[in-house]
Amino acid sequence: MWNYARLASTDLEEPLGVYEDEESRAQRSSEEDERLWGRCPNWLTDSIPEFSLQERILGCATCMICGYLLSIGSLMRMKDLMVGNPVPLVSTVTFGNIISLCGTFFLAGPRSQVRRMFHSSRQNASFMYLGSLVATFLLLLMPRFPGHGLILLILLISQYASITWYTLSYIPFGREMLKKCCRRMMASSADIDE
Repeated sequence: MWNYARLASTDLEEPLGVYEDEESRAQRSSEEDERLWGRCPNWLTDSIPEFSLQERILGCATCMICGYLLSIGSLMRMKDLMVGNPVPLVSTVTFGNIISLCGTFFLAGPRSQVRRMFHSSRQNASFMYLGSLVATFLLLLMPRFPGHGLILLILLISQYASITWYTLSYIPFGREMLKKCCRRMMASSADIDE
């Protein structure tokens, strides 16, 4: 029987099917690790406990299920959106997305997840996703103004677009396939218009 508590982080990821892509592994260095975590206070990194494989899967699954239930449950708030109040829908979806994101930290580990998120091939999508989460949260705290609802909806769409682009970076040729599909759809819609 495997003793997962004694295995290194990469050893834990392989049984889960979580692999670091070749590009990330080739470009990462110990200097880059220091740059990412060098500014992080020791009390924070030391306070992150080591979890067994079972605890990691359980933590990830719990966060993911709660996050997805919040996001799916927000569809019940569509009636509020239709009458011009997007705040309940957008706030519920955003909190669900934040909880789901926390689940990935359980599975991969915080250091590994941050390394993967800010790899050069995923950096733009990560900044877009995290930026749209923060901007949405800040906008939810602000008093209403004209265009408030429209901006919130744009930020919500931005959250889903950026997380989709980020996720496709883990699928071989995923981004290229999406680009080709979009080009074909645009070409077919141009043919229909003529």
